[in-house]
Amino acid sequence: DEVDADVTLFSVETATGAIKVGSAALATGSDNGVYTVIVGVTDGNSAVQEVTVTATVTANVAPEVTSSAAGTSVSEKATVGSVVYTIAGNDSDGDNSALEFGISENTNFEVDENTGVVTVKEGHALDFETVPSVTFSVTVTDEKGATSAGKTVSVSISDANDAPTFTSSTATATAINETALIGSTVFTAVADDKDASDAIVYSLSG
Repeated sequence: DEVDADVTLFSVETATGAIKVGSAALATGSDNGVYTVIVGVTDGNSAVQEVTVTATVTANVAPEVTSSAAGTSVSEKATVGSVVYTIAGNDSDGDNSALEFGISENTNFEVDENTGVVTVKEGHALDFETVPSVTFSVTVTDEKGATSAGKTVSVSISDANDAPTFTSSTATATAINETALIGSTVFTAVADDKDASDAIVYSLSG
């Protein structure tokens, strides 16, 4: 259908006469449209010409995640804010600088929606001995609201030295006679170290 001319949708180069799209409305409108533009020319005397522009609106194409599926290895004792991954994306019919970045809900990582940088978040539960690698899904969303398919990213967790913990059932030593022989056992401390390769050494302090 023909609609009333709207010169704000177009612009003209005064030196060349080239008529150009001047508004994103042509690309984002919901209906195809036919626009009539009156172009003028003057060299002291004036003339006008009617130009018909037909705009065909195509469906918005969702962006895609272009970064790899592998994140940076991170220590199980990583500090809050440590960078583990950076999401990158491409919008074939839009502006890549306007992309918004997302990450699936998880207890260990968070993303800066504007930069795509994924970091370790406060209260994380990274533990090499329990889960040596962690996965999450990332997405990119374009300025028109279309969201990419999720890409699964894997981050490997590196081991760090864990302090041993006592597993002894009680901290009360056995009552002994004042005449007990030197070397008599009064208590046996039992501890566990999550790092299986570490040797546990016991000591006394006052």
